[in-house]
Amino acid sequence: MTLELNRRIVLRYLRDRAILYDPDRKRALTVNASGAAIYIQMRDRLPLRTTLDEITGGDRRKICEVEPFLAMLQGAGFLTGFSGESLPPLPATKTNAAETADRRCGIGSSMLGTFAGGDELETVTVAPERLRRGDVVVFSDASGRQTGHRIVGGKPGAWITMGDNNDLPDPKPLAPEGPIPLITGRRRDGRYAAIAGGAAGMRHFYRLRLQRQLRVFLRKVFVPVLNLGFWRKLPDHAAVFGETIQYSHRGRLIGWRIRGIPVYLRQSLRLRYKLPEV
Repeated sequence: MTLELNRRIVLRYLRDRAILYDPDRKRALTVNASGAAIYIQMRDRLPLRTTLDEITGGDRRKICEVEPFLAMLQGAGFLTGFSGESLPPLPATKTNAAETADRRCGIGSSMLGTFAGGDELETVTVAPERLRRGDVVVFSDASGRQTGHRIVGGKPGAWITMGDNNDLPDPKPLAPEGPIPLITGRRRDGRYAAIAGGAAGMRHFYRLRLQRQLRVFLRKVFVPVLNLGFWRKLPDHAAVFGETIQYSHRGRLIGWRIRGIPVYLRQSLRLRYKLPEV
């Protein structure tokens, strides 16, 4: 797999951002300064792994940030030769004859509250008969893209999966024919947290659903008042993960904008910080 720039794309800088413009389709894409720097580095046809190593210096955390950015460029037509190829997992760790552990990168917003884009995920490959309601598993969705969602219902051979941050279950039942990756933990900013499965995973799922309903209520009632708060700070750092923008302040994660909608890591942070408009 190689990466190649769409040579007709025009790159123009605008303050701390840059605009990529496709004159054929008359389509523009705005990226931050880091995204622009990555884009202009890809001048030669190189293997995906070589390109990522040159951009990130082999830093696994940076690779987690760059991979979804490249996928976003490809999806928007600004990059050719990238079809979602992922890096090989980190060296496997044997746990027993039936399980193998490795680590992957989180992408997207469907599992916010459990893991987020840029998180390093730890997975263990298990036999299908070990799956339980509440487990978070990695599988290929209808489009062939790798997805990590929770089993919320169904039965063996026809499991119902759903993102913790989604409104509806996935359209296609999960019927694994062989060993399947089970997500057991995530690492963010050097801190590790276990991801619960089974009955504990379902309790976590229902708690997130209740929090989601409360967020909708608070947004309708209190956000208009909070927007008048002159004391609220703007985050000092933003990182783009596809359609999600992740915000932090002095190294502390604050929240995300998902398709323009603000989502805070904790509701208490809403009182101190205001996510920038996009």
